[in-house]
Amino acid sequence: MTEDSSNWHPALQKLAARHRRRLRLSSLVVFLMLSGILLLVMVKALTSQNLGSLLTLGLTGLVLLPSIGLAGGLMWYIDRSATRKLASANQLVSGSTMQIARLTPIKALMSGHLVEMILSTEARVYAVFEQSMRLLSPHETGVQLYGRSFLQGDELVAFAPNDVAFFGKVVEPKVAQRNSRWLRIFMWVGLIVVIIVSLSLFGPLL
Repeated sequence: MTEDSSNWHPALQKLAARHRRRLRLSSLVVFLMLSGILLLVMVKALTSQNLGSLLTLGLTGLVLLPSIGLAGGLMWYIDRSATRKLASANQLVSGSTMQIARLTPIKALMSGHLVEMILSTEARVYAVFEQSMRLLSPHETGVQLYGRSFLQGDELVAFAPNDVAFFGKVVEPKVAQRNSRWLRIFMWVGLIVVIIVSLSLFGPLL
């Protein structure tokens, strides 16, 4: 994460620091896993001293090399996506007026958590936030809310009293819940298809 976050909102700075820690930990875990696999194959090849073990070692090396490149590319993509999201949130916070809103969690969806917010003008806004609402009270909670026009599809940033940041979008509640149901159905269908294909391919080998 190369974006300078020193002048960001404290909650965004915390998210940026947490992201860097998780990315370093994930990179370390992937490196140790791949190194462990290569080490085990090398030990087996050196102790066995037969052609089959040497061929396995060479094949493992050919597989691990692109795997390392793929893992590095994935880490880079995750870092870039998180940096863009945090930078976009910081721009939204800097370019919009803060409002005090009363937030009430409604329902957990596949894409996040559906909430209802009552603005200082008593207008009601419904949004889906990506983060879990477990850190907030299940009842009404006051938050600092940033948004441009609060129309459907507009991005929002909310800061809870415990300095936790939430990113989301304004939605129409019925549409969001219907889309979540369809997404859940598609996921179950996909899982069943994967299980059937796996059993048909690998079943005779079991």
